[in-house]
Amino acid sequence: MSFRGDLVLSFLLFFVSFRTLTFLEINFQNVKDDKTGDVIIDSGSFTIINPKFNNGVLLSNEKVRVPLGNSLFPELVTAVFDLEESLSNDDDGNAINQRPPSSHCAVNRNAQFTPHLDSGRGAGQSLSMIVGLGDYDEGGGLLTESDPYDIRYAPIEFDGWKQRHWTAPFAGERYSLVWFTPEM
Repeated sequence: MSFRGDLVLSFLLFFVSFRTLTFLEINFQNVKDDKTGDVIIDSGSFTIINPKFNNGVLLSNEKVRVPLGNSLFPELVTAVFDLEESLSNDDDGNAINQRPPSSHCAVNRNAQFTPHLDSGRGAGQSLSMIVGLGDYDEGGGLLTESDPYDIRYAPIEFDGWKQRHWTAPFAGERYSLVWFTPEM
């Protein structure tokens, strides 16, 4: 699977800014820097929506609350959904080819999820796509009750609403992107 260099660069710029966040409508766990005493974000997660999904229907719908991440990180939003399109149309024989565009993406930093089934807004969707990014060790894969998956720069599709799944232990800086489209 090949990754476009400009998209990876956009992600790296995002990773730098991710460390400086102090407020966002997200789930973060903070730790103190041993040297400076500053609070830094150790892990966290937030969701963004695809502004191009169905010709922008989500952005123009008064009933849809646009996540804060969309306005704080517009370049990230573009890069994330461009990456999904690139991965979905890569002609490498991967079964992900021709995946329809997703309406949402969960952006995770150093998230260590315990065994769970997805719920909430994603209920009703069949397949999500996940990819791991960053400088982390050989761990950090997606574990399911049936199989382990190495997702580091290797996207896969899975059904998180039917397959119990969790994150394999890892060390280092790990980001994951999970694209999905909830029933609306």
